[in-house]
Amino acid sequence: MIDISETLFLKDETQAQILHLTNKFKNEPIYHGLFREAWGQRTTNPRSSIVTGMSAAEVGIKQCIGVLVPDAQWLADNVPSPRLKKLLTAYLPTLPAVNKINGNVVAPSKNVMEALEKGVTLRNEIVHLGKQSPQLESVESILLAIRDLLWLIDYYCGHEWALNYIREETLAEMKVET
Repeated sequence: MIDISETLFLKDETQAQILHLTNKFKNEPIYHGLFREAWGQRTTNPRSSIVTGMSAAEVGIKQCIGVLVPDAQWLADNVPSPRLKKLLTAYLPTLPAVNKINGNVVAPSKNVMEALEKGVTLRNEIVHLGKQSPQLESVESILLAIRDLLWLIDYYCGHEWALNYIREETLAEMKVET
């Protein structure tokens, strides 16, 4: 048990955002829970970690589409999606995001996209071919890219603070000033 003896003071705006999120969602988005499960399994079950992590990425982008284009929610949920890369490079930039980067909705950085593509390939090899466990370094690289993607879509959906959780190198590659 942790005992906190300090008082935490939050700006009124931050308090309002926390209250809004608590009232709106009651629970965190499923894709963040899936990501945490994937991260927790990376050393003990790397294959499961990749499969769960890639699921988090795919669920996250579909939920982002539903938030930003509510009329497209049914399609996002029920129709087979294009490849993740195509969703992120061709469709994501067309979405009416609440927050933008330098006035635009941009796809994740090149390094994130490469890691996600590697993750898609690896996940497919695991699921369809029974591929053996990947190396920890590879798993962590893919998972960190997924984490950056999830925070980016949270940012686009209106959570300005989410940008603070994206790795510095990813932000620099996307030319985001912090």
